[in-house]
Amino acid sequence: MISINLNVRVYTDKGFYQMRKYIDDLLILHSIEKEGGVEKYIQLLDDLFSTINIPGLQLHGNTKNRTKNLLGYEKRNDFRWNPSEDLLEKNVKILQANQKKKVTCPLCEKPLDVEYANKEYIFQHKNSRVVFNCNHEKSKHISKKKVTIPIKKADLPDGVDAIDFVLYNWKYFSKQWSEDNINEEK
Repeated sequence: MISINLNVRVYTDKGFYQMRKYIDDLLILHSIEKEGGVEKYIQLLDDLFSTINIPGLQLHGNTKNRTKNLLGYEKRNDFRWNPSEDLLEKNVKILQANQKKKVTCPLCEKPLDVEYANKEYIFQHKNSRVVFNCNHEKSKHISKKKVTIPIKKADLPDGVDAIDFVLYNWKYFSKQWSEDNINEEK
């Protein structure tokens, strides 16, 4: 148990009431966590936070979930992949357990969230190729072939799996696949 002392000066205005309500709700958040309602409650607190001004408190302008950020619930996803469509990067970072990345199918443009737990389902390594597992559902390409990316063993850096290599260089490989298949159809 930790004792918290708050010195509050009472004013009869709307701003003070909103700030007091925010702090009170923030302090009882631990009891709600046991009931499973944290996500909904944090959204309510974020809505309330946008209406008040706490002097001296500044957050980055792009902070989406301010309350999660203040409480330390939300950690930054630091998985940065190769942003280039033209250069293949050999210095590969591997997707970790708490990270995720959104990839887009180069054929139907369906976005999929790739996490550590599902990366081997979305990307499958067979023989000397990596297959992007997209069913092209709800698109005109539903009967088209799978997105298959050939990988040469010589291209892979030492100690890096083919799936991690393709995921890290996804923009490059999806552009190459699109160009090859557009040329095949013509």
